Formats: sequence, C-alpha cells, structure tokens
Amino acid sequence: MGKPKKEDLRVRRTKKLLSNALFNLIRKKPFEKITVCDICEEAMVHRATFYSHYSDKDELLIHAIDDHLPLTVSDLSANSRDLVEGIINYVSENKDVYASIFRRNSLYSVSDRIQSMLEKKLAEVVNERIKNGAEIPVSPDFWAKFYAGACISVVRKWLLGDMKVSKEELIDNLNTLLLASYSG
Repeated sequence: MGKPKKEDLRVRRTKKLLSNALFNLIRKKPFEKITVCDICEEAMVHRATFYSHYSDKDELLIHAIDDHLPLTVSDLSANSRDLVEGIINYVSENKDVYASIFRRNSLYSVSDRIQSMLEKKLAEVVNERIKNGAEIPVSPDFWAKFYAGACISVVRKWLLGDMKVSKEELIDNLNTLLLASYSG
C-alpha cells in the first residue's frame, strides 16, 4: 500500500480561504444570516468553486472546525492534559466564533459533530493510556463519550458567560477531573 494521495495545493488553499472567510463572517453576524454568496465574496472565490468542495455552508462549518481545532493526538503526544489545554486555548482565542456557534439552537448538529470529534480524540488518548497500564472503570468508548459531553457542556457555559472562571481555571478543573477518572 502506498501513501495516501496528498490534496492538491490549490484545493487546500481554496478550502483554507473558504474556512477563514466563514470564521471572519461569524465574527460579524450570526451563522444563520450568512449566505454562500457572503462566504464566496469574503473568500474571493466563485460560487461554483464553493460547490465543487462543499454541499452547503453547514458542511463548510464542520470542515472549518475540524481544520482549525488542534485535535491531532500525535501533535499532542497522546497527553490528555495537552489535549484539553490545546482545545481550550484555541477556543479561547476564537471565543467570538465558538460562542456564536454554541448560542444557535439551529446548530445543534454542529455541536454534536464537535463532540463526536472530541470523543474520537479522547478515545485515542485513553486507549494509549490503557496500553501504558492505566485502568478505567468503564469502557474507553463510554469514558470518551461521557467526558466529551461534559467538556462540551462546561465549555459552552464558559463561552456564553454562564461560568465565571479564567481560562487557566477551566483547564485545571477539566484536567483534574480527567486525571481522576483513571489510574495508572
């Protein structure tokens, strides 16, 4: 088997332009009010180009979040503390975008997809810990779903101002609970 084919540089550039344009627009107005035309104008690409990569703005949003969030376990050395800190730091730097995303009830599916991505990465982290001798009282999949759901809920409340703690306190509290959930 050969290496997976790398995406063409022009395609990567176009997707990055569209992703950045969407995030820029979310900073200015609610996601529901953003049109594909707005995104194309901001990114300076044709609508046909947009539709050659994405079926709609929701698909672009999912790609943009996946592309922007620092969730690569190998980059974070499979360290759950680094994973939580990396995510919170990134979300904090883009607080206006994520607060807007979480504020919208119609974007519940986006929140679900963010949680699914986090579940996958947390499952990778806990499975790596288990290989190194850690023990958890439940299955890794259940643990990842539970912890990801809790993290998403707490981060949503923090982003929307319902939780008055600093970014550092948020990271410390999430890591304390994470580390207390398994031993080894």
